[in-house]
Amino acid sequence: MCGDVAAVAGGGRAAKSSEADARALFAVFDKNDSGTIRPDEIRHVSLLLSKPMSSQQVAEMMHRYDVDQVGELDFNAFYAWLRDDDPFSEHSAADM
Repeated sequence: MCGDVAAVAGGGRAAKSSEADARALFAVFDKNDSGTIRPDEIRHVSLLLSKPMSSQQVAEMMHRYDVDQVGELDFNAFYAWLRDDDPFSEHSAADM
């Protein structure tokens, strides 16, 4: 699975390149097929990609992109996060 995640994320570039790639990455994050991504799912996949996000980083990202404040991201919020922050690039905001 880790190879699949890395291939889809492509260091951030693949996830940003198209909505189809973003949907594929969303499906990897959405481990329980709920149609949303929980903070624990984000942390899990970030670890698989060797781009671990701290609980604080995840909380800040959720605060910014979980506009309806339900504690989960739908695809549109996830895609906005990928486009804005490119979390899996070499110089992402998550690294700072």
